[in-house]
Amino acid sequence: MVMQAIGVASFKTHLSHVLKLVKRGSAVVITSHRHPVGKLVPYTEDQGLDILPPTLSSRALQKIKGIKPLHRVDVIRLLRADRDKR
Repeated sequence: MVMQAIGVASFKTHLSHVLKLVKRGSAVVITSHRHPVGKLVPYTEDQGLDILPPTLSSRALQKIKGIKPLHRVDVIRLLRADRDKR
């Protein structure tokens, strides 16, 4: 199996091309800032993928309220701290 790497922005731009590569048997590693974040591989029947029917209707899902944090979160500080660790 041939493996290729592609950045997130290029992946979004060239999604159709990437899917053609995967259909032909290539695995594609998706990177963000040169760090792997995911891998797209060809589907095989023996992977045991079970598709379950939904337990709630789409109307019921729309009624779910978002979770509010107990205290204010500085998202930019958290992102910078995460990037500094890399």
